[in-house]
Formats: sequence, structure tokens, C-alpha cells
Amino acid sequence: MRLRRPPAAVALLAGLWLLATGPAAGAHGVLRASDPPGGASLAAPPHAVTLSFSEAPDLGLSSVHVLDTAGRALERGRPEPVPGRSLALRVPLGGLPAGTYTVSWKVVSRVDGHTTGGAYVFGVGVPPVAPPGARQVMTTRADAPSPVAVAGRWSFYWGLALLVGAAASGLAVFDRRLPGRPALLLTGAVVVAAGGLAAMVAGARSGAGVPLGTLLGSRVGHLLAWQAGALATAALAVVALLRRPGRAWPLAAVGVTAAGGLLAHALAGHAAAPSSLRGVNLATQWAHLLAVGAWVGGLPWLLAGLRGRDRAGQAAAAVRFSRLATACLAAVAVTGFVRAAEELGGWARLLDTAFGRVLDVKLALFGALVLVGALNHWLVVPALAAGSGPVARLRPPVCCWPPRCSASSRPAPPRARPGRSPPWPRRGWRAAPTTPPRCARPWW
Repeated sequence: MRLRRPPAAVALLAGLWLLATGPAAGAHGVLRASDPPGGASLAAPPHAVTLSFSEAPDLGLSSVHVLDTAGRALERGRPEPVPGRSLALRVPLGGLPAGTYTVSWKVVSRVDGHTTGGAYVFGVGVPPVAPPGARQVMTTRADAPSPVAVAGRWSFYWGLALLVGAAASGLAVFDRRLPGRPALLLTGAVVVAAGGLAAMVAGARSGAGVPLGTLLGSRVGHLLAWQAGALATAALAVVALLRRPGRAWPLAAVGVTAAGGLLAHALAGHAAAPSSLRGVNLATQWAHLLAVGAWVGGLPWLLAGLRGRDRAGQAAAAVRFSRLATACLAAVAVTGFVRAAEELGGWARLLDTAFGRVLDVKLALFGALVLVGALNHWLVVPALAAGSGPVARLRPPVCCWPPRCSASSRPAPPRARPGRSPPWPRRGWRAAPTTPPRCARPWW
């Protein structure tokens, strides 16, 4: 039985579970109604085209064009809001002669930044005819987030989760001093989150098809700027922690600033959609992200803390982290259930939708993590604390590699060749010890 396998299995399951939590839900700002409607034949030309969506569109990143059969744009100006209707936009029109017209639209949701588009035709004084190559008078598409944007969202969340885990484990498990080489893990977390943020900006700019300045002036750009500000503040807190290790306030600052980044991350998702329960949904999603960060993000710090400690120190750290993980696990289960019920809209959609199937995978991985956590809490930790059972036989090896042994474990001197005097004693050689050397520190 090896000590490395359970932590490796837990780390693998945690990584896969975080991977499943990365993509956002599958909802988009789809077209709900239009005026004039698709396929309509009007007796008089309309003065404007009005489109209503399931999510509020970002006017700065959205576009609507009204084209004649020659492909000329006839709209007058950019899309504008409709008073009293936050989910709608419209473009004004001039006098349209008799003929068939195509409305082509592309909108970016203010809720999650996802892009949807489509086209439909209507006629003025004549029955509408679908454009050449089109089989229907109305088409709609939902553009999936680019791989760059999805990878950026994952990386940003992983980096912040590792910072939250550092604060939680440092304050609750390791007595205000992070174990191992905290500079490496903390710097890596900031770099991963910064790379993810850059990827999200690139993906949002590519998906909207607008310059960077236009993106930053939109609602989506404002949310990205808030996340960037929270990450910059967290990086300053990390610098303060590395300069003043062993103090509580830098650790707390890292946790608070990383929590602010997760709040901005939640504001860029469906939990912030307009609703009578918007505050409850946002608070639930934020608590879910924080609990996952403290639990899964704390696992690397636990593994770093177990290395090089004696049996009593390992038992104490494992017991304290087990208590922290139990509380986080309960919070993850409750908040995850609430958010899944709100996002799905019905348990039958667990198998009927792409988001439901992703949630199925997430639930399976979560169940595996719960099983491993239960075995650790009820079997491994008590045996480690009592020094009994199979765990008690996990002793450091007699000789270790890489060599971190004491000075008594130097190699034996070479043997003398026949007819020659022994080439020793030489400087630096000593006789082999009579008893096998024991390592000063276990390699694991």
C-alpha cells in the first residue's frame, strides 16, 4: 500500500470535476418574437424592425441589418433600446417599396456574453420569398463559445480556486503558514488566472467581431474589467503574503480578493440574469464557487503540507482539513442542487439537453469525490491519528531516493585489487555503517 495513490486519485477526480464545472449553462439569448414577424406579407411598409430575445442583448455588440434583394442595407442607424422592454431592440427604417426584405441579426447576450444570430424574410405588398440557397424564411443559430474562451474560463476559475484554497487551508489547517513552496503555487495560480482572463478577452472579441475598444465599452467588457481588477488586487495580496509569511492578514487578503474575483465571475453568468430571485441566485452561485475553491483548491496545499511532516503532524493536518472539507462539501451539495434546479427547469432535461448531460458527468464525479472523502474521514484519518491499521505501516523507507539521508549513509570504499595496496583511506571516504541508515526525511 502506497501513500501516493489516494492523493493522486483525489487530485485526478478533483481536476476532472473542475473541468466539468468550467462551461456555462447552455442557455442563450434566442429570438422570441419579431415585428414584423418572419414570413409576413405587409400591406404597408413598417417604420422599424423590433426583435425580442430571451436574454437582454448588449446593444454595443449587437447588430441588425435589413437587406433588399440586391443585398443593400436599408436600416437607418444602429440598434436602439425599446423603452420599457429590456429584452428587445429595434432599428428604424425609411420608406420601403414593395418587395421582399431580409432581416439579419447578430446579438451578444448581456448575461453571459454568448452570441446568437439568424435571419428571416418578410414582404411588403408581395408574398415573401426565401433568399437563394435558403430553405426557410426564418433561420436561427446559437454560436457555441470558442475553445479559447472556454479554456480561458476554466483557467481563470482554477487560478482563483487555488488562491481561495490557499487562504482557507492556511488559516484553518496550517496555522497561518502555507506549507511547501508557497511562492511557486501562488505565482502559478496568478499566472494561470491571468492567462485565462486574456483568453476570455480574445474569445469575446472574436465572437462579437468588434474592436477591443468597442468590447471594453460594452457590458461584457465591463465584466471582464471587473475580473481583471479583482485579479490585480489578488496579485498584490499574494506579494504581501510572500513578503510577510506567517501572518493572518495577508492570507485573509488573498482570500478576500480572490473571492471578489469569483463574484465578478458569477456576475458574468446566468445567475445574474434579470429575475425576481436574482440576488438569491447570485449569492447561491457565489457561495458554490467559494466552497469549491476552499475544498478542491485546498487539496494541493494539503498534499504539499503532508510532505516532510512526521506522523503526528500529518495526522493533525489531515484531521483539520477533513473538517474544512466536510463543511465545504455540504455547501457545495446544497448550492449545487439549488442552481441545477434553477438552470434546468425540470429534471427530465438531465438527459435531453447538452447542459443536462454535462451535469450528469459532474454529478458522477462529485459522487466519486464524496466517496473518497468519506473513506478518508471515517477510515484513513482516524487510523492515521491512532497509528493503527494499514496506515500505520506506511513508514518511510530505510533508504530513500532522491538521497536525503543523513551523513552516515555514504557509500562504502572501493575494494583493493589483488597485489595492490588498498586505495583507501582517502579523504572523503569512510567505512560502511554497521546498521542500515535511516533517512532524515521521508522522500514523500
